[in-house]
Amino acid sequence: MLAPGQSAIAQRLEPPLSFEKKDDSVLSQLAISDSPEILCCITLYNESGSALLDSLAGIQRNINYLISIGRIDLANKITLCLIFDGRDCMSKSAIQLLENLNLYPTKPVSPKSHLHIFESQLSPKLLQQEIALQQSEAVAEAVESRSAPAETAASVLPRVLLCIKENNAGKLDSHHLFFAQLSPVLQPNYCVQMDVGSIPEAPSFYRLWQFLESHADAGGAIGSLIVPMPERSWHVVSLWQFGNFWLDALLFRPAESFSGYLSVLSGQLTMIRWRSLVGSETGLPQTQSPLTQYFRGLGPLNAFEANMFLAEDRVLGFGVATGKMPGWRLAYLPSVVTMTDVCVSLAELLRQRRRWINSAFACRLWVFAKMPGCLFDCDVAIAQKLGLLTAAPLYLLKTITEWFYPAISLTICWLIYSLCATRLAAAQLPVWPLQGLFVSSLMLLSVQLLLCLSDRLSERFWLANMAYGAIGLSAVIGILVMTGCYWLLAAIAGTLALIAGLLAVHSPQRIRAAAYIPAYFLIDAAMTLLMRTYAFWRVSDCSWGTKGLNEGTPRRQYQCYFVSLWLISNLLLGVTIFKAHWFSAAVVFAGLDLAFGLLGGTLSALQTLYQRLFRRISYE
Repeated sequence: MLAPGQSAIAQRLEPPLSFEKKDDSVLSQLAISDSPEILCCITLYNESGSALLDSLAGIQRNINYLISIGRIDLANKITLCLIFDGRDCMSKSAIQLLENLNLYPTKPVSPKSHLHIFESQLSPKLLQQEIALQQSEAVAEAVESRSAPAETAASVLPRVLLCIKENNAGKLDSHHLFFAQLSPVLQPNYCVQMDVGSIPEAPSFYRLWQFLESHADAGGAIGSLIVPMPERSWHVVSLWQFGNFWLDALLFRPAESFSGYLSVLSGQLTMIRWRSLVGSETGLPQTQSPLTQYFRGLGPLNAFEANMFLAEDRVLGFGVATGKMPGWRLAYLPSVVTMTDVCVSLAELLRQRRRWINSAFACRLWVFAKMPGCLFDCDVAIAQKLGLLTAAPLYLLKTITEWFYPAISLTICWLIYSLCATRLAAAQLPVWPLQGLFVSSLMLLSVQLLLCLSDRLSERFWLANMAYGAIGLSAVIGILVMTGCYWLLAAIAGTLALIAGLLAVHSPQRIRAAAYIPAYFLIDAAMTLLMRTYAFWRVSDCSWGTKGLNEGTPRRQYQCYFVSLWLISNLLLGVTIFKAHWFSAAVVFAGLDLAFGLLGGTLSALQTLYQRLFRRISYE
């Protein structure tokens, strides 16, 4: 039973759902006049009210944009669904914000009900008052939308469904409530999946919707993710995240898109065609649909699956991209920009990236295992099979690079040292300072990794080591300049210039972000080694890692086998490279990932320029 006083909820949902996850709660039809065009889901746990305010402000700006271009009909067909994962987990600031916006129930909530649903409307006036009071810096970073007439904007009151689960059951359970219980009742044309704290820029909803409306074969579309610029250029945690998100948006996501297959429907902001999720024209979930394997993560899982379903958005993306006839494709729109939040400390960043790295690695292995079945399945469209085949080399390269990153990175360091030592000897300059720098750097890196693996890494000690590493890299660059190795420096400068050009094409208003890219590359190698080593070493930890969710069920036997295989294989590869003198091959292999990214980013930039100059297409 649902809590008393919750309007528009009856007793049953028909037909019954056929997912492996069974839910005792039964929902009935909500009291709405018609189905929403866009049903937007924001999942929350214990996030602050300011994070929720940022997301609501971003959505309101998108609604104002629709009003400003005369699409009031579409603005009136957007429904928001806020799902809180556990009533006792809600932060006080989030509750206070909901109360100030008149979204929180005035009557007491019955603890006997395990699900509470309340209907209301979001007032733009009250929301604007809250933005003015809190003066959110993140919202201020978002691109200003076109101003909508005040009277017209005030007349559009988006419907809000506030869903509060009595007990915490995880993010995937919240998505089960949204996709498997609410959406079949509401029957939207498009579903938007959005994380709290994400701020979609003004035209995002319209561009995603317009693209899906114009491309009947598109099952879903995503945009690029960015983070606020670092407040201090020496804050390495913010700087690395800033560069990492930008390079993903400019290089690696376009390269993946041009291969014909997207591996992930980003949880920060994704618009998905409802029919592509359920696998039917009726809009009702079928037994064999992308949602079926998506909610497999709610059942019993082994150690590998537990890691894999930490990236549930990748599982959902694969399900849509390999859905039965008609074949669906996933699209990447660089012009759709969403600002997301970042980790503020090294410890939080390590735990977050542990989850991302291990889950992405497991999902890629899972995709490779599923690929033969998809290629020989007659019900999978030819275009989908070609997309998988084209993307396979890129994903294989990423998988091998991640697994052998320690061996590859250390052999490249040795190659750089040998190059510098040879140049110094040829110039009749002393080599011993370089030898001391190289040995001390390796020792400090080893100590840093050991402290990291034992969770004793001090942020100050780590930052001091990063500064020492930056000094070492600067010394290497100085030696190359002094000894006339200009071809390598020209290649580095050309790469940075190309990235700056791509940034200027896709986001000319943020061209100043290019100033942070060189500093990012100075620290990226050490940061990546740290992240991947920490992730693989703690592969048995399948907890969320952030938001206080650090407890999981350790699987020691799985960790022992995984780590042993990883260490032994890296050792064997390192010895093989040294014995066979395959240093150049290691450099070429390591650079292929960046080369694919540069190629994909360049093609994406050329496509964007063509559309701006000749076709005038607004959604690209």
